[in-house]
Parts: sequence; structure tokens; C-alpha cells
Amino acid sequence: MEKFQIPGLGESPSFTEYFWYNLPYALPGFFTFFVGLFLSILCFLSAFKNKGDRKFFLLFSAGSFLGYSCLMVVLALRAVILDKSTLLSLQYLIYPLVTPFETLSAFKLYYFREKKDKFMFWLGIISIPIIGFTWYEILINKAFTGTWFTYSFGNYPVGGLSLRIWGFYGIFVVGGGLLTYYRHLKEKNTRKNYPFVIGMSVIYLLILSNLPSLTGKAIYPGGNFIMIPMLFVAYGIFRDDFLDLNDLLFKKNGLFFVLSILLSVSLFFIAIGITVTLNPKNIKFNPFTAIPLLSGVICFLLAIYISGSNPGEKISMFAAASLVISGFYMIDMTAMSLKLNPLYSRRIEQLCYIIFSLAPSIQLRFAYLVMQEKTPKFFKLIDLASILCIVIAQTPFHFHNYYNYEWGYMSEAGIGLKFFGFLGFISIAIALFTWWKKRKLIINRMHDLVVLSILIGGILMLLSLPATMGLNFYPLGALQFIPGILISIAVLKYGAIPVRGEAVRIANRLSMLSLLSVPVILLFYFIYIQDKASSEIIILSMSLVGAPILLSFYMITFILTRPIASKLDENYYLLAEQKERVEKSKAEITNLNEITRAINASSSLEEIVELIFSYTKNNYKIDESKLYILSRYKRELIYFRGTISGIYTPQILDYFKNTKIPLNESSGFLYKIFLEQKHRYLPKRPRKFSSEFEKNYFELLNLKSLLIIPILLNNEVVAMTSFSRFGNNHKLSKIEIEGILRFSEQIAGAINNTILLKQVKQSREFAIAEKIAANKAREEAESAKKQAENAKEISDRLLLNILPIKIADELKISDQVNPELYPSATVMFTDFKGFTKVAENMSPEELIKELDGCFTQFD
Repeated sequence: MEKFQIPGLGESPSFTEYFWYNLPYALPGFFTFFVGLFLSILCFLSAFKNKGDRKFFLLFSAGSFLGYSCLMVVLALRAVILDKSTLLSLQYLIYPLVTPFETLSAFKLYYFREKKDKFMFWLGIISIPIIGFTWYEILINKAFTGTWFTYSFGNYPVGGLSLRIWGFYGIFVVGGGLLTYYRHLKEKNTRKNYPFVIGMSVIYLLILSNLPSLTGKAIYPGGNFIMIPMLFVAYGIFRDDFLDLNDLLFKKNGLFFVLSILLSVSLFFIAIGITVTLNPKNIKFNPFTAIPLLSGVICFLLAIYISGSNPGEKISMFAAASLVISGFYMIDMTAMSLKLNPLYSRRIEQLCYIIFSLAPSIQLRFAYLVMQEKTPKFFKLIDLASILCIVIAQTPFHFHNYYNYEWGYMSEAGIGLKFFGFLGFISIAIALFTWWKKRKLIINRMHDLVVLSILIGGILMLLSLPATMGLNFYPLGALQFIPGILISIAVLKYGAIPVRGEAVRIANRLSMLSLLSVPVILLFYFIYIQDKASSEIIILSMSLVGAPILLSFYMITFILTRPIASKLDENYYLLAEQKERVEKSKAEITNLNEITRAINASSSLEEIVELIFSYTKNNYKIDESKLYILSRYKRELIYFRGTISGIYTPQILDYFKNTKIPLNESSGFLYKIFLEQKHRYLPKRPRKFSSEFEKNYFELLNLKSLLIIPILLNNEVVAMTSFSRFGNNHKLSKIEIEGILRFSEQIAGAINNTILLKQVKQSREFAIAEKIAANKAREEAESAKKQAENAKEISDRLLLNILPIKIADELKISDQVNPELYPSATVMFTDFKGFTKVAENMSPEELIKELDGCFTQFD
């Protein structure tokens, strides 16, 4: 093992040496170009889905993104092309696409401000003749003077009169834009859209930072980095159209097509680069090259297969991204094993680390997705750290010198690579800890195998670090075919990740045709190199060229077949869905008939309600159901019966069971349902409540969703049912709501009949009770009459005993006696001697009888 430095750039470098040496200066510009081109296409496609000023805003945004990206590719080419005549020709070719961005930016801001700032409109109008003059000088090859500014970061041609005027006027456009954005943020009652405003302001400032390099100052143009604020601008543009953008990127497979095209083009250019630049005479045979080459082919093949078969699934795209990341690391390991020119190896390594640096972020998220775990918020820190590693990898702080081992070169770890290794260790530890904690809850055990393969791949990558520190230990990260095989077993044999669909079958058949073209290409390549190297080198060279061509063609077959396969998949899915719906409908009809028979056979409202609630719980996973009956006289809803799943205090239960809900505006949505006689579904808790009752209803019961259905009889509401679900799956689907509505319509008659029967029964019981009460009252009246007659008879006898008949009759008739004059009257006084002693031995009846006899004799 020996250690050596990367040689610098010689006095007379070749085109290739200059390109590879200055490539880090050009990378930001190239990436900005691809980002800007992608955003330009998105804006252009979105514009056709909008109307009016929004459409013009998106069209001007698309044009300005294209202008920014072309400007950055101009700067990138200045960094990597040594021949000035070639560079100047490319500048003349691209600049017509660069110059319009001033006009487009002004009009974009004009429409963003809803046509409030007329001066931005006129800035755009005035720039049109300036652009026309610039195009004229470009056409006659006078846009550049022919003199050059030469810097370490590239060769910059000096612009002519038209470009100077264009650049000077651009300062006014940029300055006007900055002032307008500043004023926009200061205005009150204005929708700020901070991402768009801040992003555009940073873009303008970075574009202004290009001026020193255009005037002879050796300052690296900051405009190369506008890809970052461009993403902020794109977020500000599309956040209102998120659903449309999500539909474009995922449901219509837009993201799959963009990334697949980039990957296939990259692989194809890798094959061309190997063919053109790699001379078999300069290759030394190394059997260790087969290990990362095989691992890379397996990773890329599996990534293409998974993403191409089901690009609409998030887990499929993350699985493919994770495998592509491992594949790019294998490209780096393969290049290192070939022991190429150290400068070329270093640049290839830096390019691969642009993708590979995302491993901690992407693979950790993939592991959480497989485990069906929600990603914590601190994952954003890991994302930012991964992006930081991408930037550091393009600087001297990531790698230092080289170690020359038997199996190939290995870069000496700098602080950046050590930080990246630490970040990878943290990610593996988090994934391992989460898997260990949740392993018993994972339903599909094949998901364990997928997570295990991710962890094994990460650990193998970490075991490559000792070689970067001078330890003679083979980098086990090259063994990525091991986790690749494990994932392929879990996916292909056990279906851990969904790959069903016609895309797989069609692509696999067409890939056979594409594979037939690979031997033809390799045959021509063999003819080209057969006399230049030994058989081992020829086989190695053909493998290095054939592998990316094979992968590129396989990717292209998925790209070409995806639209057809999507239609077929959609048709098969619709057929399967219709079949499933028919089967569910049959089962639902059977269940409905059974439950309807049971309901119709019962005359007890309580029993019917229990059957209804049991049916909705078993078939629709309803956690809580309630039935409210309408009081026709008082116009209020009265709680009748319900099922409770939550843990509530007795006070809350009493509140809802005993509270009578008035059917007026105070009851909020219930009153609206009563008036409209239509069901209402609230998929989530409202942000604002229209009444205190609504607030109490949701907050006290802690409802997450609510479905209320009115029960109608003769077009009048007689009752209401409410259904709620809790937990993560608290929302009801459209199909579930339709099923509950059909069921409610089916059993509405039974509920109505039972309510009527209950009312009739109550009326009959009331009538019987009234009759009983009337009979009792009549009996009591007759008894009282008889008692009164007896009392009268006794009273009459008493009166006759003490008064003459004539006087007694007169007293009974008029309650008074008219006095009569008697000229003479005799009053007799008598005393019965021994009366007390005689009376003691006589009963009251005997005593009265004796006295009556005595006084009768006197009369």
C-alpha cells in the first residue's frame, strides 16, 4: 500500500484533462440547468390547466426558468471547454435563449403583482428592442469582441456593444424587481407568498454577482448556485396547485419519466465515455473489478424493475432511489478498481457522491416507509446534513490523497468523508433501534427482510471507511449485491413491495428485443478493440461498456411501455375494482336482506337500534352510533340510544343523554340537516363552529369525523342517526358513505313503522290509563253519593228526633225556620231519678230507645 497525491494541471493540458480538472467549477451550472429545465417544463404544463392572468404568470415563469438555466449552462461551458473557438461557437448558439429572461422576468413580476406595477410592464416592453439588437449582433457574429478574460474557473469572452447594453439594462430590471419585492412585503392586506418573493430576490442578487467576472474581476459567479432559490420560487408557484402538481408527478408518473430519462441518459453517456476515453491498452486487469460491477448491475436492474412496474407507489420510488444510490456508489468503486488517471478517478468519485451523499436520508426514510412508521421531524436535519455532504464532496475537504491497494485506489478521508460516515452510522443506528422496537408489530415478515437488507447495505458501506484511513482492509461496501439479492427475494418471491401490473410483463418482453441489440453493439466494439488488448482486458472492457448500455436500454423499454402499460393497468384495475364492487354489493345485499328481515321481524325499537348499530360496526368499522328521535310538539331532538367507544366522564354522558337539542340555529349543523333533509359528512373537526352546541358536540366527545343521516317519513324528518370513527383511519370513504346511506334508506321504513307503533302503543296505553282513571273517578263519585245519602238520612233522623216534622222539613228546604207566634206554651222540665246509675248498665242503643219511648209517651 502506497500513498500519493493527485497531479495538477500541466502547462499544455488536453481537452479531457482540462475538462476533468475544471469540472467542479461547472457542476453547479450544469445542475442549475437541469433544475431550471425541469421547473420550466412543470410551469409550461401547469399553464394549460389555468386561465387568465394565472396562465400568463405560469408561461412567463416557464420562460424565465429556461432563461436562467441557459445562462448557467453558458457559465458551466466556460469552465470546462479549453478550445476558445469551440466555446465561442457554443456561446453564440445558446445566448439567444438567455437574453429574453429580462423581458420574461419583468412580465412575470407584473402578473405576480396582479398588474399593479405598470413600470415593470414598461421595463419589459423597453427590453424587447434591446433583445432584438442583441439577436441581430449574435446573428452577424458581433456579439463578442474576440478578447477573453482567463480565470482559474474558466475562459470568459468579452461581450460587444449589444451584450453590454443588455447587461446594463438588466441591472435596472433586477433592481426594479428587488424594489418591487421589497414593497410587496411591506404592503398590508397582501398575500405575501414569502417563498416566491425571497427566492426571486436571491436569484436577482446571485445574477448580479456575475458582473465582476464579466468585467475582468476573478470572482467566481454566484449565479451558478441559483438552483437553490429556484426551488423556493417553484414552491411558491406550485403550493396552491399542489394537488395538480402531485397528480402530474405521481399519478401521471411525471417524476418517474423525468428521473428515468435522466438515469437512462446518464448510463448511456457513461457507456459512450468509456468507449471514447478508456483505451484498453491503459487498463490493467483486476479481478476485484467484477465485484462492484456485478453489485452495480444488480442494484440498477432491481431499481429499474421496481420503479418501472409501479411508479405511482411512494414505497416503490423510495426503494428504487435507495438502490440507485447504491448503484452510483458501485460506479465509484468500479472506477477505483480500474486504477485510472487519479484526476479522472477523483472527478468520477465526486460525481458519484452527488447521488451517494443522499444515502443516509433516502435509505432511512425508505426503512421507515417499509416499517410503516411516521418520520420524525428531526429527519429534516439528516436531509440538510446529506445535502451539505454533497457540497463538501466537491471541495478538497472531502477527499485528500490516494491510497494504492491491491484491489484499487482508495481516497484518503477528509473531514467531509468522516462526517458523512458519522451521519451514515447515526442513520443506521436510528433504523436499527426503530426496527428492534417495532419488529413484533410488523405484519408482513418480508418487510423485516427488506429492512434487514437496508441495514446490511449500510453496514457494508461503513466497512469501506477503514480503507480510507490507510488500513489494508478490503472495502466491503463493494458487496452491495448481497442486500440487492435479499431485496430481490423479498420483492420478486414474496411481494414485499408491490410490482404487479402489465408494465412488468410488457417491459420484460420488449427488453428481450433490447437485449438483442446489446450483443450487436458489443460486437462492433469487440471488432474495434480486438487487436489492442489481451482477452482478459477485452472481456473487462466489453463488460464495462455493455453493462450501462444494457441498463440504459432496459430503462428505456420501461419508459416507452409505461403509457401503454398504464392504460392496461388502469383497465385491469377498473375491471378488478368493478368485480370487487359487484362482489361487495352482492355480499352487502345479502347482509342487508338478512338484517332487514331481522329488523322487520322485530317490533321493539330498542332491538332494531341495536341491530343497526351492530351492522354498521361490523361492516363499516363504526365506533360510535347514536339515534335521536324528533319530538314533533316541542321541535327538538331527544337522545334515544347509542353505542359509546370512548372513555367519557359520567357528566359528559349525562350531558348528551339528557340534553334536548332544539331545532333552531343554536343547534348548528343539525338544524341545517333538519331543514335540508340531506345527510352531512364532516371528515374532520371544523376549524370554526357556528354554535356552542357544535363546539361541545365535537370537543366533549373528541370526534375526528362525523356522519349524520336524517330518517324521513312522508318527507318529514322523524329521527337522525350519527356515526363516528376514531383512530388513524377515522375518515369514511365515498363507497362506505354510500353503503351506509343505502342501508339507512333500507331500514328507514322499519324505524318509521317502529316509531309509529311505539307512538300508537303509547297512545293506547294512555287511553287505557285515561279510561281506568275515569272508571275509578265514577266509582269514587258513586261511593261519595251513597255516603252523602247515608249522611243525609242520618241527619234527617237526627232532626226528626229533636224537631217536629214540619219544622224539620222547613229547615231542610230553606236552611231556616220562620218564627210563629204561639199565644201560650207549656214547658216541661223533668228529672229521671237514678238516671246515671241506670245508664251505666245500659248500652247506648238501649239508652236511646228508652228515652225515645219516654218522650214519645209525653208527645
